[in-house]
Amino acid sequence: MSFLAPLTGLFAGVLGITGLLLLHALKLRRRPVRVSSTLLWMNAAKDLEVNIPFRAPRMTLLFLLQLLAVILLALALARPVVGAAERIPGRLIVVIDASASMNAADAGPEGMTRLERAKALAVDRLGSMRRGSAVPEIAVVRASLDPRMVVAPRRSIENAIAGIRTIEPTDQPLDLDNLRAMLNALLDHAAEEDEESAASTEPTVWIFTDAGMIRPSDFPGWSGEIVTVTDAPGRNAGIAAMHAIRDPSEPDTARVFLRVVSNADRPAGVVVRLRAGVVTQTVPLEIPAATEEGPGAVTRAVTIRAPGAARLEASLESGGGVLASDDRAWADLPDPRPPRTVVFAPDGRPDPFLLDVLGVLAPGSVSSHAPTERDALAGAELVVYDRVTPDALPSVPSLGFASAWPGAEEQALREGRERIVVWDRAHPVLRDLSLATVVFDRAVPLPDESAPGVTVLAEARSGPAIIEAVGGGVRHIRVSFPLTRSNWAMDVGMPIFIASAFERLAPGVRGEGVVHTTSESIEIRAAADRVRADGPLTAEAPASEGVAILGPLARAGVYTLTGAEQPTLAVSMLDAGESAIRVGEPALFGREALPAARAAVEGRRELWPTLLLIAFVIMTLEWFVHARRARI
Repeated sequence: MSFLAPLTGLFAGVLGITGLLLLHALKLRRRPVRVSSTLLWMNAAKDLEVNIPFRAPRMTLLFLLQLLAVILLALALARPVVGAAERIPGRLIVVIDASASMNAADAGPEGMTRLERAKALAVDRLGSMRRGSAVPEIAVVRASLDPRMVVAPRRSIENAIAGIRTIEPTDQPLDLDNLRAMLNALLDHAAEEDEESAASTEPTVWIFTDAGMIRPSDFPGWSGEIVTVTDAPGRNAGIAAMHAIRDPSEPDTARVFLRVVSNADRPAGVVVRLRAGVVTQTVPLEIPAATEEGPGAVTRAVTIRAPGAARLEASLESGGGVLASDDRAWADLPDPRPPRTVVFAPDGRPDPFLLDVLGVLAPGSVSSHAPTERDALAGAELVVYDRVTPDALPSVPSLGFASAWPGAEEQALREGRERIVVWDRAHPVLRDLSLATVVFDRAVPLPDESAPGVTVLAEARSGPAIIEAVGGGVRHIRVSFPLTRSNWAMDVGMPIFIASAFERLAPGVRGEGVVHTTSESIEIRAAADRVRADGPLTAEAPASEGVAILGPLARAGVYTLTGAEQPTLAVSMLDAGESAIRVGEPALFGREALPAARAAVEGRRELWPTLLLIAFVIMTLEWFVHARRARI
């Protein structure tokens, strides 16, 4: 048997016994009274003796019953526990799932969220562990998109509990790969600390979660337990995807595509309200029932008038459910006016294929000029260089073909037939096309990634073929070869590349709305050395070359920006898996360490309720004894 609060019990016992002894030792002195005879007072002689101040109390039945009751109450306050002789071996890692689904308010009375329930369960379980030298090292990890160690391994239950209570919710999905990487890092650290006794440092994992995305098979080679916070998910519907684009024939009109999901086992009705400034539109939707494969889903296209630059807000006005963070989503639409584009080419005659594509992307806003017509830069919003090299980079975004990098050491043209051998398929400019068939026979030299701010997007055997550079907060893209000396002009990938480059250099040129989510980092044009975002949480990032990278921001909502060119930033959740708020079963996993991990808590039983009951019985008995003696 051990005690969870030994000092409290000891202090209560000392006070209780001291008070009881004083009550029996210090009796009130009685007033002398003349009587006719003492014959009937002979039996009271002994009682009179104990009324002498500070006389040792007699071991009467009443005194013993009172003493036993005080001792039992003091023991109850000390919280004795019995059972569970085994201890958790090595290190204990407590994982608190703080992903978006854990914000569902269906884990208890009065709208308790799953995260609040998980924290309460973890605190309760740690609070019932044995104290003393056998307590393992305890680490606390908050799991979401980017797992974070809240408490480093330490033999302190109080420290772990305090860390758990500081964990804040997020609106991000759970990334199991990142979680496994952190757990493996903790395992490696434990092994380094005790190479001679790896078994003694082998961690046990407790994962407090709704188990919607976690299974025991996700943690091969580990020992631990999945502790679920609820077994009955509430009903929920949420916005899982949002995309907006301007109608090319009517630029002041936007088409918005919404995908709404529901976890209900029957068709669910919701009302979606779409806002663009003062313009609102309400759309009722019926979502089919969820199946074993996933939540029910419906996709709807809505047309709304949105003149000028506009922020679209979609919200569920009814039928949202127990998760609030997926009830709203935002998309920022660009100004429908195409950017004023200036093209510099020899004698003011750009490649006809290039000019045709530019005319489609920026109709009525493209003008061609010779390199000497520098005044044409006034008022330009985007510059294209075709086979000419400027003296300096422009102050606005630019795209260049066979345009050498200004200020670089002069080098000879690369002659000879070449192919692009490698390119960044994940980059936004290149992800929708293939460069495998592109061949060119002349190229200008471009700087590589050793130059400040330069990123190589595609490379030929002789050097960089396509680069992206950021200078002074302005983005520039360069292609080393001219379209006239390659087969790219006849390839379907060329207009896709130019359209993607335009979207990269001047976001919104294709009329597509910009949607930011809690799963991604966000690039912000900076107007100061630092950019600060204030909203559901506060975030800050330094600016480099006029650009600051915020996030991923863990909470969805609208943020006010300080030190940025734009005043606000809207971030949406948009994750069908989290909106489904699935729940799983509790599970045990791992090897021989698991029985000890489970028995260390569930095999232990606290005795204070039993002690309180016995003390109550003894106090009741003492009252009956005292009443009987008083009657006699």
